[in-house]
Amino acid sequence: MGIGVTEGIAGFWKWWPAARGRIQGAIEGGGFDDALVEEIAGRVAQIGADVDWELGPGSKARHAFCLSPKGDPVVRKLTERWLRAAPAPDEIWEYHPARRGNAEMGEARMEIGGVELALGEFVAAFEVDEGREVVNATCFHPAFPRMSEDLRGTATFLMLDGALGEDGVERWLGGIEPAATPPVGARPIAELRAAIQTLAGTATGERFAVMRGQDTEGRPLFVTLNFALKRIDHLACDSHVVIDLGLLRPDENGMPTNEEAEQLNTIEDELAPLLTDAVYFGRETRAGRRVLHYFAPGDSPGKARLTAWASSHRDRDPRVAWTEDPRWTARDRFL
Repeated sequence: MGIGVTEGIAGFWKWWPAARGRIQGAIEGGGFDDALVEEIAGRVAQIGADVDWELGPGSKARHAFCLSPKGDPVVRKLTERWLRAAPAPDEIWEYHPARRGNAEMGEARMEIGGVELALGEFVAAFEVDEGREVVNATCFHPAFPRMSEDLRGTATFLMLDGALGEDGVERWLGGIEPAATPPVGARPIAELRAAIQTLAGTATGERFAVMRGQDTEGRPLFVTLNFALKRIDHLACDSHVVIDLGLLRPDENGMPTNEEAEQLNTIEDELAPLLTDAVYFGRETRAGRRVLHYFAPGDSPGKARLTAWASSHRDRDPRVAWTEDPRWTARDRFL
């Protein structure tokens, strides 16, 4: 039987003091033998079977030990736990929970499916989506026409991870499309990086928009959502929380009166101090109900607080649901 995540992380950091000097020596001239590589890989595998690792130059320290969640938000939460248990960085070693970006990719090369690609030859056509605070990109490489669709996708994500870092891809890229032919307006990847840096300087993480539609019976519905809410910025929030309240005096379309809308806003304000570790995603108003959406840690003390709170609003038929959702699939159905 394998060991648990907590034990795997603790075991890694217990092993690290004796291993760090040997790994430093291998980097600085001793060379890596198979036994050392297997030893490192074995320790990382005890943290999680889906975790990768890499070594590289540090940003401030001489060397960096990086884990990679390979784009999986569940694994990314795990690598964050690993980082929080790490010793303080020093002049020799620093630690990272995801692959970092590297602006100096021009001379680097990679091989995918027997095809060698110079990373400096990648280009992208892109546009900034201010409403979601992301950049949508279509990427191309001169080798793509002779590669399969799957290989083009793999190469694109590896290149973007290398250029922006895994967290950067998750935080700042929206749509990512590998193209078999050069897209109109394609520019060097350095310009994509520059556009993202500009966006990062102005992003607020709060971009609310109101959408109007109809339910299956033709009645109006209104949805207000924060389209700029990013899962990568709230790794601990692995559960979707739904608070569903009935309207007391809905109109003929199931909508609240102005007076009741103010009452609902007051109720919403009551929830903020109860869910201090949660993030608010938005709300729906439809068919005589007001439905609030949050993401919160699964072990949040807010669970018990909500139960007590709901008992004081029985007139509104409160329905509270707390569902495990580490990939935020509840958000994706709105986007």
